[in-house]
Amino acid sequence: MLFSKMFLLEQMAMMYPINEQELQNIQGVGAGKAKRYGKEFCELIKQHCEENNIERPEELRVRTVAKSRCRR
Repeated sequence: MLFSKMFLLEQMAMMYPINEQELQNIQGVGAGKAKRYGKEFCELIKQHCEENNIERPEELRVRTVAKSRCRR
């Protein structure tokens, strides 16, 4: 099993990484695993988010920052 620790899978399920850089932000996923397996995982996660209209935390953060700057 590539990601044997349950918390790794939980973090992926909460953060929905869609590229290797985002995947490496998950504790326990280094550059090696991200490079070897990241593309397939990230493609599946991205597809899942699109099919289920899931807004990823990164998307929400970017929108929140942009909205708060417009109020100034």
